[in-house]
Amino acid sequence: MSAEYPSEIATLTNPISAEGLNQPTTGVPHSVIETRQNEEIIAIETELGTGLKGTKTSLAERIAVGINSDGTLKSDAIDLSGLVPYTGATTDVDLGIYDLTATDITSKGNIKILNEKFIQGRNYADSAEVDILKVNTDDEVEAGADFNFGLMEYVTITEPISPDQESTYMYQEATGTRPNRTISLLIKNELGEKIIFSTLIV
Repeated sequence: MSAEYPSEIATLTNPISAEGLNQPTTGVPHSVIETRQNEEIIAIETELGTGLKGTKTSLAERIAVGINSDGTLKSDAIDLSGLVPYTGATTDVDLGIYDLTATDITSKGNIKILNEKFIQGRNYADSAEVDILKVNTDDEVEAGADFNFGLMEYVTITEPISPDQESTYMYQEATGTRPNRTISLLIKNELGEKIIFSTLIV
C-alpha cells in the first residue's frame, strides 16, 4: 500500500498496547501499522525535501525573514531594483506613502494632482522644493514662484514698487467678484505706467 500523503491526509491506525503485536481488536497487525507510518513519514520528507532551514536555525526562522506572521510579505525582503523598467500593469498602481524617483517620466494620458497641491521642482542648492503650479480652491491655476521668460519675469504677488528697476517684471492684478472678476497681466514701465498684456473676466 502506498502513502496517502500528499494527495490527501493519511488515515492511520493506532496500536493498542494491551493487545501486543497481533492487534485482534483492530484486525491490523502491528507490523502493518508500523509500515503504514513509515510510508507516510517518507512521503512527507519527499514532499518537503531537504535543507529547508538553509543557514537559519529552523524553518520557521527562515520563513520569518520574508513573511510576516499574518502571511503578508515583508517590504524590506523584496528587492524591486531589478524590476525597472516595469511594463504590463493591468490595474492601478498605488505607492501609498512612498515616493517614485525616475530620470524621465512619459505619460500617455493626463497627469493629475489633488486640489491645492503644487507641482514642485528642486531648488538650485538642492536643499528644498520650489512650488510651481497648483489649482486652488477657486479652481484657478496659481503660480507658487516667479516665472522667468528670458528678459521678462512674471511676479505672482504684487505690483512692483520701483518701476525704473522693475520694468521687466510682469505681475497679476485682480479686481471685482465673480461673475465679473477681472484678472489682468500687466507690466509697469520706467514712467510707472501700467501696460496691460491680457485681461480675463471670470
